[in-house]
Amino acid sequence: MLNKDEVTKKKHRVSRIQKMTVERLKTFKGFETYTDKKAKEVIQQLESYAKIIIKHIIKKEK
Repeated sequence: MLNKDEVTKKKHRVSRIQKMTVERLKTFKGFETYTDKKAKEVIQQLESYAKIIIKHIIKKEK
């Protein structure tokens, strides 16, 4: 179980992370030619996968 200071440190690190944008996604190799619509779909899928992983990690920590 994380103590209050550890949770605060993790929240601070996460808050510095930039949300993925269409423009940023297109800077990665393989995504340069994606349409804005396709890029938005990819970003939504990545966010969904990340939520699944986070939920799994939280369950393992309990």
